[in-house]
Amino acid sequence: DNVHLLLHRYAVLGSSATVWRLLPMVEAKIPSMKPGEVSVSAWALGKLHVGDKVLWGDIARLAVSQQSQMEARDLALMSWSFMTVDRRVPDELIGLKAEVRSRLEKEGARGFSAHDLCMLMRSFAALTPRDSIFFTVLIRSLSKAFEDPAQHFTAQGLTSIWTAVARVQFEEKDEFLEQLLEQTRRLRLDHTFNQTMAAEIATAVKRMRISDGRVMYQLVHFCQRRGRYLRAPEMLTLATVLSDMRHDDPMAWKQLNVRVQERAIDLELEEMEKLVQCFQKVGRSNSRIESLTSLFLQVKADNSRYGPS
Repeated sequence: DNVHLLLHRYAVLGSSATVWRLLPMVEAKIPSMKPGEVSVSAWALGKLHVGDKVLWGDIARLAVSQQSQMEARDLALMSWSFMTVDRRVPDELIGLKAEVRSRLEKEGARGFSAHDLCMLMRSFAALTPRDSIFFTVLIRSLSKAFEDPAQHFTAQGLTSIWTAVARVQFEEKDEFLEQLLEQTRRLRLDHTFNQTMAAEIATAVKRMRISDGRVMYQLVHFCQRRGRYLRAPEMLTLATVLSDMRHDDPMAWKQLNVRVQERAIDLELEEMEKLVQCFQKVGRSNSRIESLTSLFLQVKADNSRYGPS
């Protein structure tokens, strides 16, 4: 009877192989699931990227029939689940968005937690990025939630909003970006703020050509404190954005310099050349980094011509 809890546990553990073996039992239980159980099951399957089309068809049909009975959290979980398995069936998405929009217009942000709003924003930005009318309604609710001291936006939530805002169009964008920048001002104080989030925000900022100090300082500060622990892709992303914005903070680039000497070899040939250009652009290159990257480039070039030794 509690198969949804079982799926949830295995999703937290990351055990997709076990869940695939449980699919016959899950399929048998779906028709009797309640709205909350459907959303939790969908979340678990989405997290593990279990994309069985027949199973998702059953889940989607039940979710559509029950969406008026779902809580705000359930609607957010369903949208996030559809995003993770890239399910874009028009009738399902239209119905789900209509329910969300109806509640937002009636209740505003009161009926949704900050986490729910962030999940909805991220999910529908990936699924239907051109629906400006829907995003205008959702953004207005987010704007009110920003003003509510009872609503708490985590680093993960703010990252989701930045990623989504860079992809969609909506009314009153300048006013909302001002609020978002204010919310981002203290991002560095959130201990959960990690390199994946920093790279995603950097990508969004670059896409929207925003150079406001309130968000850029968070990225510079992150490089100052944790730059020497960056993975190669995140290192390249942050170096690219900081150099494009002409941020030449000595401590940030010093930490990136140290990390380049350790991890630049993990980059592709073109990426490594781009990384060197980033250092040169802000005047933070030196003989050590250029000699090491030159060696790395030579090794990469040899590998591409003759294969690994």
